[in-house]
Amino acid sequence: MYTGQSPQSIDINYPAHTYELITCLINGEQKRIIQDRYLQKFGYTRETYLIKFPLAPLKSLAASESYRQVALSDEGRAQRSKTITDLNLYNTEFQEKRKESCKQFFESDRSSEYRRLNSERAKIQHNTTNLEDCVRKYFTTRYVGSKDQLDRSSRATHNNPGTMPGVQEKIRATYIKNSELGLHNKETKFKKKLYKDSSLMYQSTYELDFLELCDNHNILDRVKNAPCLSAEYYPYNFYAPDYILDDTYIIEIKSWYIENLQEKKCPGLLKLKEQLVIDKDYKFLYIKDKDYILLLSLIS
Repeated sequence: MYTGQSPQSIDINYPAHTYELITCLINGEQKRIIQDRYLQKFGYTRETYLIKFPLAPLKSLAASESYRQVALSDEGRAQRSKTITDLNLYNTEFQEKRKESCKQFFESDRSSEYRRLNSERAKIQHNTTNLEDCVRKYFTTRYVGSKDQLDRSSRATHNNPGTMPGVQEKIRATYIKNSELGLHNKETKFKKKLYKDSSLMYQSTYELDFLELCDNHNILDRVKNAPCLSAEYYPYNFYAPDYILDDTYIIEIKSWYIENLQEKKCPGLLKLKEQLVIDKDYKFLYIKDKDYILLLSLIS
C-alpha cells in the first residue's frame, strides 16, 4: 500500500496534462497510460480511481490517437474479428453473459418497439426503393471492408468448390436422396425444430402458426413434410416446399417480406415453383401472410 502523500492532498488540476502525458492524481507521477497494475500499488482499481477523481483521464491524447490508428488498420480489424470469434466459440462465461443479455433485451419493451419500428421501415423501404442498389451502394461506399476481408471474399469466389463442374448436380442428387430418406426431418441448432411430438418440421413463426392451426382443427395427421422437387428449368438446385396436405396439395408458406426478397433476386420464382409442383402431379397451395381462407375451405 502506498504510504506517501494522501489522495486528498493532491490538487485535481495540478500538474496540467500534456498531449503526450497525463498526471496520476495519487502521487503526481506523469504517465502515458494509467493501468490497473499501476493503480494496484496504491490500493486502487480503475473504478475506485474514477470514483475518487471523476474528471481524471486514464490515457493521454497521444496514446488514444495511437490506439485509434491501430484499431482502424487492417491488422486491428482482423484482431478484433479473431477476438470476438474466440470469445463466441470458446469462452463459456462470455457465452452465458451474451445469452442472458439477449434474453433480457428480447423481453424488454425497448425490443418490442425496436422491432415494430424496423418492420414499418422495412415495409416502406421495400415498397419505395430498389434494395439491390441500396445494398450495393452501402458495400461500395460505406463499408468497403479490410484487405483481409476482401482477400477472403476473392478466395471464396474464385476457389469455391461449389463452382467446379458436376458439383451442383451432385449436391442436388444428394439433397433429394436425403430428403426421400427423411434425413432432413431433424432438429438443427439454429433453424429447424420439431412440432411437439410429430415429425413435422418448422423454421419460421409463419410455419409454426400453420401447424398450430392444423392442430387446432385436428388435421395434423393429414399433413406431412413435403418432398424435395427438382427440374432442369428451375433456377436453383432443388425446391424444398414446406408441407404436403393429403398427399395432394404442396403447401408453400411465406410472408410478404420474404416473397419480395425472393422475387427481386429471381423474378417469377413463385410461378416457377407452381409450375414445378404441377409438373410433378401435385396441386399448389400458396399461403401468404397467414391467409388461411383457401386452406380452411379444403379441410372443411
